Amino acid sequence: MLPKKTIYQWSKRGELIKTYNGLSSAADGIGSGASNIKYCCEGKSKHVKGYLWSYDGLCPSGPKEYYAAKERLLEEKVHKQRIKHVKAVAKEEAKLEPKVNTREKKKVYQWSAKGELIGTHDSMTEAANNINSTPSNIKYCCEGQTKHVRGFLWSYYETCPEIPEELRKKDRTVHTDKGTFNSVKETVEAFNFKSTSQVRHRCLSEKFEDWYYID
Repeated sequence: MLPKKTIYQWSKRGELIKTYNGLSSAADGIGSGASNIKYCCEGKSKHVKGYLWSYDGLCPSGPKEYYAAKERLLEEKVHKQRIKHVKAVAKEEAKLEPKVNTREKKKVYQWSAKGELIGTHDSMTEAANNINSTPSNIKYCCEGQTKHVRGFLWSYYETCPEIPEELRKKDRTVHTDKGTFNSVKETVEAFNFKSTSQVRHRCLSEKFEDWYYID
């Protein structure tokens, strides 16, 4: 009769829990089948009843790494739950804080495409009504999210924002054979042109000597 093999039982952390005299004894000790313990000792399965098993005094490394990874995932899950709880608490605390009046009136400065101050308005609503636009459009322009509204520049301070290139070109003074005009738009209307490109063509063409921009 062959002697029974010593069976080593390990925790998922690699700690030796107990030794058994044979597979049957180990199986009875945890309420499992002897074949399950055998397969785990031979490396055919990773664990039985949450324990690692071996024929020698060395803890299997594969299953231990598996449990270590599983434990890290659990820690990450707990961490995420804590963050979620903190955010929920912060949200509830924010509800208790006094609300800020977002509709508070704020002075708005209106500028021409040449950087000249045209006027001031006591609120964004007043400025929007003056040019048939919306307060949100004025707000976005003052905050730099858009470059201009209705051909005008806007700011919260008495300093003209940087003039966009597209406005600079439209508002250039134009010299023609019929006189000088303060803007490209004015020139288009005076000559009944269909587009501003016709003004640009004449100002840049050598055929029209009397046409040029005055910057």
